[in-house]
Parts: sequence; C-alpha cells; structure tokens
Amino acid sequence: FAANNSAVLGNSRFTLENVVLYPNPAAGVLNLQLPQGIDVQKTTFYNALGQKVLETGNDTSWNISGLAKGVHFITVETSEGSKTLKFIKK
Repeated sequence: FAANNSAVLGNSRFTLENVVLYPNPAAGVLNLQLPQGIDVQKTTFYNALGQKVLETGNDTSWNISGLAKGVHFITVETSEGSKTLKFIKK
C-alpha cells in the first residue's frame, strides 16, 4: 500500500485536490469531504506499520480518539475508485 498523491482513479474528477481530510492533525473527530455524487463504500485505517486498526462502512466522519498518536493512513473505497490519504493523530 502506498500513498500516491498523483493517481487519478477511474474518473478524472476524483483527484487528491477534490478529497479533503480534516482537521489534520486531528485528536478526536476526523472528517472526509468528497466531491458531490461520489459515495463512500468502505474505509480502512492503517497505522504507520501498515497494520489495519479500524474499518468502517460508508461513514465520512470518525471518532479517532482511540487510535495511537502518530502517522496513520486511511484508504477510502468509493463509487469512483479508491484513494489512500495520510493523516496525523495528535
């Protein structure tokens, strides 16, 4: 798994610039903003070692207070493809 920020996945509109993960860094709640018309199907959170630490359904907001501090990755599977984003848990 790799965070490739230049990939266009299945749709020219679905690029990193259109996906916003905020706040970053986050302590409690992490939010995802997607372009209109794109639906989340599944999200998976990984720690810096690549170990899965959380998996959810079609949520776009998560309570991450239980995650360890440090760098994490979230893979978002959508109706238009999947995207991996990096965030920091503080």
